Amino acid sequence: MASVQSVASCANPAVTLPVTDGNKVIVQTTTEQSAQRPISYLTGCGLKVLAAEKLGLNPGYLEAAKTAVTGGAMHAMIAAAIEREAVNAHNAIAGDRKLMEKANEVLLGLMREHRLSASDNGGLRGTH
Repeated sequence: MASVQSVASCANPAVTLPVTDGNKVIVQTTTEQSAQRPISYLTGCGLKVLAAEKLGLNPGYLEAAKTAVTGGAMHAMIAAAIEREAVNAHNAIAGDRKLMEKANEVLLGLMREHRLSASDNGGLRGTH
């Protein structure tokens, strides 16, 4: 069974326990509430896709990216497609410093909007 990144439920931002059922990720939350949710790898990819859309890059899988950002369950192949869209967005932005700065502003706004924190090891730090 493959390792799964933890994601939190938007309706109940809390500590999470990932569980897999075949190829689908099922997220279970504890009752412990937190002010901000940490960003998992999939959540970070979803944020990048949503930021790319706001920058006019026309990425695919927008609804799935929204689900990833809010901590919803999805098929592993959809998660892989979100990751691919995030990589494509990264590559489109990487060569343009002004676009990178704008993308960072948009990402920070999305993080605030969804009450996400990059303070954990799985956050956006260390990505290129």
